[in-house]
Amino acid sequence: MVDFKAQLAKGFTAHQKASAAKEEVNSILQNLTAQVEDYTGGRVGITLKREIASFTAEMLSNVASLTSGVPATPPLKTQYNLVAYDKSRGC
Repeated sequence: MVDFKAQLAKGFTAHQKASAAKEEVNSILQNLTAQVEDYTGGRVGITLKREIASFTAEMLSNVASLTSGVPATPPLKTQYNLVAYDKSRGC
């Protein structure tokens, strides 16, 4: 029989670890941003851009579904890009 309490505890522990890892990454990115801005006199900013990937994958999937006759819907993936930009021009 499945021990739901143990599985719930396992899931909760995994969630706590993932949350701590995300906080660490955010802290590192904030530190990097501060150092880059300090080094460049505030001229260069760093940001994390979130994009849904990818138009190319969708088009390839559509071509494949046309040739095979099987409808296909590719899973949408979220992509994160670290971007340095000139702060005088905006983000």
